[in-house]
Parts: sequence; structure tokens; C-alpha cells
Amino acid sequence: NLDLKNGVTDRFRSLPISRLAPLLGSVLADIVRYLLAVAILFAIGALLGFRVHGSLAAALAAAGLAILFGFCLSWVTVFIGVVVKDANAVLAFSFITFLPLQLGTSLAAPIRTLPGWLRAWADINPVTHVMDACRALLNGTPVGDTITTTLIWCAILVVMFCPLAIRAYSRQQ
Repeated sequence: NLDLKNGVTDRFRSLPISRLAPLLGSVLADIVRYLLAVAILFAIGALLGFRVHGSLAAALAAAGLAILFGFCLSWVTVFIGVVVKDANAVLAFSFITFLPLQLGTSLAAPIRTLPGWLRAWADINPVTHVMDACRALLNGTPVGDTITTTLIWCAILVVMFCPLAIRAYSRQQ
């Protein structure tokens, strides 16, 4: 959003690069940030006494799922950033969009203990499935269908928001 507003994108257009390179570069930079965040999270967890009870492959799969889901959500934020013109409005709209995803999950309490209306939301909330899959992988417990459901949600997010973000970005040019 700020790159479009401040003319950074106009400068990129003068270079002999793909028109989508700045957009794709931004999303790839997000992946690097997610890799670093997951590495720091594992390091701090280890310092605080957390131990992975699953295998190394399961821990890597959990990290991969978290990074993949972050990548998929990046397309949502890119779309919001391109479509919404004001940077403050982008923050507000992102907050309103992502708050229900963060709060209506199995993060703080098991889903079975939630009130009926919140349980219904938590059951379909993609963040719940990502957290449950990562939790099961790290604890060495059965994952059930949480990995499959997470991958389906990832596919839905990318199939929906990647083309929307690219189209909106192309229209800005």
C-alpha cells in the first residue's frame, strides 16, 4: 500500500523486470520473515523448557504448515493492501478481518468447552485446524484430518486471493 502510494512501484516499472516482481518479492520476503519467526519461536520454546514429543520430521512438518498458512494469509493481506487506499484503513480493515480468526480458535480452550455458537465458528476456522495440526505434530499425538483440512484451507485462500491480489495490483499500474 505504501509502496503504491509513495511511488516506489512507479520506480520499479521503469526497470526491466516483470510487472509482478515487486508483488511476488513482497510475498517471498514474508516467507523469509515467517521462517525466522518460527526459528525464534522454537528457540525460545526450547529455552523455556518446551520439548517436541514428536519426531524431527513431525516438528519440521509443523513448522512447514505454519509457514505455509502464513504464506496463504499473505495473499489476503496483499489484496487488502492493494485495494484499500489509506494505510490506516488497511490496518483497521486487517484487524477487523483477522480478529475473528484469532479469537475463535482452540488456542486458549478446547473446542468442546466453548459455547455452541463459538464452537460452530471454531470448528470451521482455518486457524483452529492449523493450530491443532501443529500441536498434534509437536506433541506426537494423532493428527486426524487436521493436516488435510489445513491444506484445503491453504488451497482455498491462495486460489481465491492470489488472483484477486494480482488483478488488483495490475489495475493499479
